Amino acid sequence: MFNQPPREKEWVSWLTVAAWSLVIFVTIPFARGIQESVTVRWGREVFMLTVVVSLLAAAAFAAAVLLRSRDRGVWVRMAWLVAVTAMTILAAGRMTVTPEESVHFLEYGFLGILLFRALSHRLRDAGIYAVAVLAGSLVGVADEFIQWLVPARFFGFSDVWLNAFAVLLSQVALSRGIRPPFIERRVTPRSVRAASSLAGGLILALALCAANTPAIFEWYTRVPGLAFLRKTAGVMTEYGHRIEDPRIGVFFSRMTPEELRRQDDERGAAAAAVLDKYARPAEYGTFLRRYPSNRDAFLHEARVHLFRRDHYMSVAWKYENNPGKYRFHNTVAFRENQIMTGYFSNTLHHSTYRWSADRIESLEGKIDPSLCYESEVSADLLTGFTERQMWTASLLGLVVLAAVRRYYGGRT
Repeated sequence: MFNQPPREKEWVSWLTVAAWSLVIFVTIPFARGIQESVTVRWGREVFMLTVVVSLLAAAAFAAAVLLRSRDRGVWVRMAWLVAVTAMTILAAGRMTVTPEESVHFLEYGFLGILLFRALSHRLRDAGIYAVAVLAGSLVGVADEFIQWLVPARFFGFSDVWLNAFAVLLSQVALSRGIRPPFIERRVTPRSVRAASSLAGGLILALALCAANTPAIFEWYTRVPGLAFLRKTAGVMTEYGHRIEDPRIGVFFSRMTPEELRRQDDERGAAAAAVLDKYARPAEYGTFLRRYPSNRDAFLHEARVHLFRRDHYMSVAWKYENNPGKYRFHNTVAFRENQIMTGYFSNTLHHSTYRWSADRIESLEGKIDPSLCYESEVSADLLTGFTERQMWTASLLGLVVLAAVRRYYGGRT
């Protein structure tokens, strides 16, 4: 398959890329239903198992092809295939929050191979691998954008990175493991032009997504033709703060610690009344719809911290025979309660969510004190830079890419 250039017509190869991308996009509205159905029948771990088995099967097939070739350096190439396969399996387990998310590595790994096949009609140099990664990354951004448009689905920069990394791993496997003989080692101006253009498009797409804050969303959804987004799309991008507390660990918030405590002092009783109104687990979804983060960040964050605390506390007993998981679940519940008592203390005091001192003391004896806790609540907030810094860096990147395209891509 990779020993010679593709024999099919170029449009056929690109049609295959478009068809697979369409499969990824079309499954978005049904993903939750599929996940729930599979989980009920076989359990959530079947997603990760499917990924592992598929990767091992693909690696075994590629290894068999390499062994039949008897080329020089075959064992080095085999080592690269083993390393990439192991890295992909490790990343699927470590970089994903749930087993379902590991499927990204199959979807975008296969997309990377299809992109290489389509691009190799015109590009026959080492630059093809970078072009494939950039093209696959743009598809990943489109994937997340469509998810943002679908009710109950969300845009996530972490998933954009996950998709891009999956394509990257597929290109490493091709370039270092398979090493198609018709691909030259040098990089041609044509590849530089293609890579520069795609990189520029990727920077612009990511910048626009990073600028799609609640304030901007409120502005453009006033346009009659875009008003429907208020009912379907959620918040895409929010900036916030990474708060480190030596007693707790790390958590994220749209407000500074001082602002959190100020709002807690001023509106704790009123906030508690609202939280109590939606205290039942069945009311959690209703609360999130009525009090999204862009409407009332303080209330929203408090309720999500409480939900995470109570959820992990309620299921911890299931892992009593697994000391590691049991301590982890208790640790999450304990640390989330510490966040509430440290930054939402007045609200918690006036609410029905308050735990007794005996309960807290009992739970503390069941946690893992060595665990460096980092709350997943609001973890998608952009905290490492401001919106102005983002635009400055993006514009600088576009200028650099334009210069690279003109200087290196213009050569003959």
